[in-house]
Amino acid sequence: MEPKAPNDGSRPMFVSKRVVGAHDSLEQVIVTDNPITANRPLPIPVRDAHAVERPRTPTGKSSIHWDDGVNPVVLPRAFKTPRGYMSPYVDQNGSPIQRSLRRSFYEYARRFISEPWGFTMGWNFVFAWLIIFPFELSCIVSQIRFWNDTVSPAVIIAPILAGLIVASFGGSRFYGEIEHGLGIAKVSALTIFIGMAIAIMAGAVPSDARHGTGVKFWTTRDVIANGFPGFMTLFRIAGMSYGGTELLGMTAAECNNPRRALPLATKITFFRIALFYVLTLLFLGFVVDSQDPGLAKIGHGAQVSPFTLAAQRAGIKVLPDLFNVFVVLALLSMANASIYASSRALQALCEQGMGPRFAATIKWGVPIYAFALAFTIGLTAFVNVASGGAVIFDWLLSLSGACNYYTWLSICASHIRFRRAWHTQGHSLDELLWTSPFGVWGSWIGIAICSTGLLASIVTSIYPLYGIHSAQGAGHVPH
Repeated sequence: MEPKAPNDGSRPMFVSKRVVGAHDSLEQVIVTDNPITANRPLPIPVRDAHAVERPRTPTGKSSIHWDDGVNPVVLPRAFKTPRGYMSPYVDQNGSPIQRSLRRSFYEYARRFISEPWGFTMGWNFVFAWLIIFPFELSCIVSQIRFWNDTVSPAVIIAPILAGLIVASFGGSRFYGEIEHGLGIAKVSALTIFIGMAIAIMAGAVPSDARHGTGVKFWTTRDVIANGFPGFMTLFRIAGMSYGGTELLGMTAAECNNPRRALPLATKITFFRIALFYVLTLLFLGFVVDSQDPGLAKIGHGAQVSPFTLAAQRAGIKVLPDLFNVFVVLALLSMANASIYASSRALQALCEQGMGPRFAATIKWGVPIYAFALAFTIGLTAFVNVASGGAVIFDWLLSLSGACNYYTWLSICASHIRFRRAWHTQGHSLDELLWTSPFGVWGSWIGIAICSTGLLASIVTSIYPLYGIHSAQGAGHVPH
């Protein structure tokens, strides 16, 4: 059975009306294009190169728990680095069942797990990215205050919101161009930092009174400064930090050649995360002491990024300001991505009947009502003006991390179910153009990792960091 092409000549869309069981024919889930938006798709394609820009970069938020020690910061992220590589949505080839709906990777959960699960996963994904948008804005406020700690948060947030509104109306291609440029800036910054860290460790920085840090911060401090609660706290927070790799499915679906873009982007993402995330945090542990008093301002958006602090402690001029600029750019990148993800995901949910129909409307190449909702939620960033607003966002950070773990657990489960259905129908893996390198076992490992992340929220409620059973304790603000 061949898919029916939309009237406007864009790529075919496939909508599942029922859950696929192991013994159901894969062809049974193929139906015609969705009448809600079949004639009004998001029209501007993303260049294939843009699909590889999505992996997140450690920024100022990495300093939230740096006083927990080096290993608790690095290990949770190292454990989760293979997660996105183990189960890249579903294996790719040209058969209709394997072509993702536009921007709707959670449709696989509806097809291969259950309708309620897919519904929950979709709204969970939207909720996570709606939270991230105001959180990123509030973190930008903290970083800009590095230069002027008296400026009002409202003065910073308002022009940034206005700029993001303008950028969002550029559509998918403009989003891709912005992310492409910001991605180059982030990679450049991390490359500079790694080079600087090596010089600091070797004592090659004349202005550094420490005359080389070597590996002493790894050998003279506790392996895990705050013990089990510290490790689990960071495992929970890392769920938010790793949010974004699933956007590959949304971005690649709007590429000119998604068959080529998605496998390429998945492979590059794995190595970029390993190199520019885990390796960067490793070097941070070599050059920044976990007990440095500059890290005392812990909690929502530490005012001094550990990247900036590393350059300050080495006495290197200009670099602290330069790194802070890069941190702000990285935060802007995630704010931009959160608008893109939340609005597209909400529009896709609504066009499939899982939300109000009006939110599926597309005007000027933008899901206009979904976009408006995302920006309305972004206005909550102004809560930073109020006393105690930072604690609220620390709770939102925790919720976002849990949402990301649930999303990836669902992706892994969908992959396992797909493989089972594929095998039951008598198909061979040789028929697939590209497969997950770790196969089904990789998805099981991914489920174990994500389950640990979800469990971390419960564990840290019972055994909170610093023993503070309160909102401020959950926000990890030491006194």
